[in-house]
Amino acid sequence: MMKKFPYILSALLLILMSSSCNEDIDIPAMDPDEGRLITVPVSIGSTEYEYDLTTKGDKPETPDVENLIFDIWVVQYSSRGVILPEATYHYRTSETTGDLIVTDLSIAGSTEGGIKLVQSTEPCTVCFLVNMGDNVPEWPDNLLEYQDIMMPVLSSDAAEKLTRTPMCGFYHGPVTHGNQVTVSLGRMITRLNVVINNETGYDLTNLVVSITNAPRYAHIFPNINITPLNTLENEATRPQRDEGKTVPAGGSLNLYYYMAPNLYGAAWPTTLWTTCTMNGGSMQGTMILGDTPPVAGDGRDLRLYPNNLYTFTINYVDQE
Repeated sequence: MMKKFPYILSALLLILMSSSCNEDIDIPAMDPDEGRLITVPVSIGSTEYEYDLTTKGDKPETPDVENLIFDIWVVQYSSRGVILPEATYHYRTSETTGDLIVTDLSIAGSTEGGIKLVQSTEPCTVCFLVNMGDNVPEWPDNLLEYQDIMMPVLSSDAAEKLTRTPMCGFYHGPVTHGNQVTVSLGRMITRLNVVINNETGYDLTNLVVSITNAPRYAHIFPNINITPLNTLENEATRPQRDEGKTVPAGGSLNLYYYMAPNLYGAAWPTTLWTTCTMNGGSMQGTMILGDTPPVAGDGRDLRLYPNNLYTFTINYVDQE
């Protein structure tokens, strides 16, 4: 047995030498900036409203506030959906130049025409949350939990008027030097236009227009799934109301309201109701606005979706 051992060893060496001579192993060169914080050019825009043709409303003039960007939160998740905390920043826009500026006091200067992200040749997800100020949660460690977050987009004050439109969006792809990150932001709210036409021969006075159970909570990631609110249910809605209005005979009144999408199956529907005085008598009416699944065989979906604009027209007519 001892005499055969050198031959066996020689055979193993020949096999190893043959293998090393016939196989080429390519080791890719590592990008020195992979995994490091870099500044990436960014293009941010807001989408147009989608219009619900079933409400048969004319396209209204959009208030300028609906397209303004005051601040942006940027949260980056890796290709595996794990948060990259070093790339989480809060930016605000300069009042003079419109450039994005990092609000973190530990970082000096501006973003130099871009945003700070972790370089990754693998596709990652960069989430954008706009016009929410400092009213944000603790960012979750993974992307799936981020996609489930809901936040109030309207306060509980019934007299509040929207001054900053909350928007959200995301970019999915590689983050590398010289490649621009482009994101299209969608509004997290629904806009309702209410048109009241007075087709009678009398003035409508003491007019009250009210929306009850207007949703307050919306997803911060583009999402149209119905989500039970559970513990948030008790504070999920708020009333919206205009009163003391007058619509002269033959005239019209145009009002608009904002609310979160009505997609999460609240225990009560969102309802529009009006009441007024006409010719010494009281008139009133109600209209269910949303939170209703598609009607079988009808084709209509009466739920109210984010970044959509709906027009509801109420005609007051003479009784024949």
